[in-house]
Amino acid sequence: VTAADLASGAITSAALPVGTVVGGAMNYNSTAYTSTSGAKYTVTSASYTPKFESGDSDIYLFGVVAHGLGPAGVSLDSYGFQVGFDINGSNTGVAQYADVFAGSGSGVVYGPEYDVRTTCINYKHTGSWTAGTAITFGIYADGDSTGGIFINRSYASTANNGTSSIHVLEIKK
Repeated sequence: VTAADLASGAITSAALPVGTVVGGAMNYNSTAYTSTSGAKYTVTSASYTPKFESGDSDIYLFGVVAHGLGPAGVSLDSYGFQVGFDINGSNTGVAQYADVFAGSGSGVVYGPEYDVRTTCINYKHTGSWTAGTAITFGIYADGDSTGGIFINRSYASTANNGTSSIHVLEIKK
């Protein structure tokens, strides 16, 4: 089965076994980004055009966000943020908190401010879609009102020290 077969309609959903990966897309971003306003930031996005209708396939999203944490000596809860997915610009309503408590936050000998950590998240798209119509999937970071967002970098360095990515898979039901 080739991509051309799927695009032409020569292969129907019924002809494929359950669990077949029908198609996918991915994108990554390694540019350092900082925000102290707590504003939502789209880390990266990928466009995918489903081969089959939503009744015949599922779309799974997998994302990884590389991020730094707030300074040593400050409660890391003040520097928390969420990681989640957007579908065509609308929030899916599923997010994961990315604040990582690496000690008491005060008097830490090896502080978290130089670390770049990763937060992984996955999601099964439960909405409906039409075959042949492109969908844009994004992964975002959304800071709390007091903390900063440090994407693809540590708190203490502005260098690009991480790579964030989004992966989209269409799977035959």
